[in-house]
Amino acid sequence: MESPYISSPYGDNQINSLPSILGKFGYESAFFHGATNGSMRFDAFAAQAGFDHYFGRFEYNNDAHFDKTWGILDEYFNPWTARKLNELHQPFFATLFTLSSHHPYFIPEHMKDKVKRGPQPICASINYGDYALQAFFKEAEKQPWYNNTLFIVLADHTPATKTALYNTRTQMYRIPMLFFDPSGQLKREKSDEIFQQLDILPTILDLLNIETDFYAFGNSHYDETEKEAVTYIEGSYYYFKNRFMMTFTNERARNLYDFSVMNTVNADSLASHKAEVKENEKRLKALIQQYNRDLIMNQTTVNEKKNSLHH
Repeated sequence: MESPYISSPYGDNQINSLPSILGKFGYESAFFHGATNGSMRFDAFAAQAGFDHYFGRFEYNNDAHFDKTWGILDEYFNPWTARKLNELHQPFFATLFTLSSHHPYFIPEHMKDKVKRGPQPICASINYGDYALQAFFKEAEKQPWYNNTLFIVLADHTPATKTALYNTRTQMYRIPMLFFDPSGQLKREKSDEIFQQLDILPTILDLLNIETDFYAFGNSHYDETEKEAVTYIEGSYYYFKNRFMMTFTNERARNLYDFSVMNTVNADSLASHKAEVKENEKRLKALIQQYNRDLIMNQTTVNEKKNSLHH
């Protein structure tokens, strides 16, 4: 059968991932996604990432809870996931990708009078998503593994909003990330420092006290490395460091904005911070070059890097 993954002259791209890394330490893994199996090819990605199991709409097997758009409603799929986790041996690693806070913002009939509404259609959908997340935790609290589990809650991207501030480039990449430890071993704190999705993998390994080699561009929250973040959209890179966001297009920096300024008008500071721009530009070019080279050469794993004749 033809491979579902992108091929290169150097073979199918291999990746380091949490399920593959944790699997070496005895963790069984599963990916839960209430959409129709094959949607967004998440089942194929889960297999490539090394998950042992994939559970979707077909495994849930009750279309009475299907919203006819995205998949099984979160209020049902979330607690089902919490119960299903009991079938995995401990320790386990699982990912739950929720659905209900996406357009067209469907709210089931029995919930329409219960959700809080706001000035935008997405508000009711977000409130329904919160309700469904609560349903997950209510079920998870009943399970024997609950107090020995690290929960991480985050958005995959920012929402579609009509709020002008959060449509600016400096603010539109802000997403919430929550690390929750029911046992209380994690110190309760709120941090406004730069943290990106790429930082989750090394942070989890730190929290689990797992020492191993891995390939990643992110850094642990507990690492003393300077905090940074990178995003890419529509041909431009956006590099975040300290309090600045640098835009980078066609091989050079174009703008520098202070993202701590919380308004829709933000002065371009490129000319007044030339040394910082030069340093950030050099760093971003190195990241882009390293990533592109390793992707083309299929050297995006530790083993591939170690076995390579090119250093």
